[in-house]
Amino acid sequence: VIREPATVQGGHIAMANLCKSSNMPQAVMCANDYIAIGAIQSAWSNGYKVPDDISIIGSDDISLCEMTFPKLTTVSLNSYKAGQTAINSLVSIFNNEKVNDSVVEHFIVERSSVK
Repeated sequence: VIREPATVQGGHIAMANLCKSSNMPQAVMCANDYIAIGAIQSAWSNGYKVPDDISIIGSDDISLCEMTFPKLTTVSLNSYKAGQTAINSLVSIFNNEKVNDSVVEHFIVERSSVK
């Protein structure tokens, strides 16, 4: 786990640090799409081809995913339902009730940044 700001610049910095390390991974899962976009830019500028040398996946499915090169593979989820599930869980905790173990529906939007 590499911690940097959840921004394009943060993704760029995190990937630059990975590129300098001796243990370059085959794939990177980013906490959001902005981080993943920065990671793609940094990988390319450090001589790595995405997805040939490293696969990169984001999370959120923002509209910019279609505009990157390569197009960004991402995890998409319904933000409204995720928020609703979180609020319901908090209400259960405050009321000393059992928290429902529901999972928010999510799926992978396959594009070109993953082999």
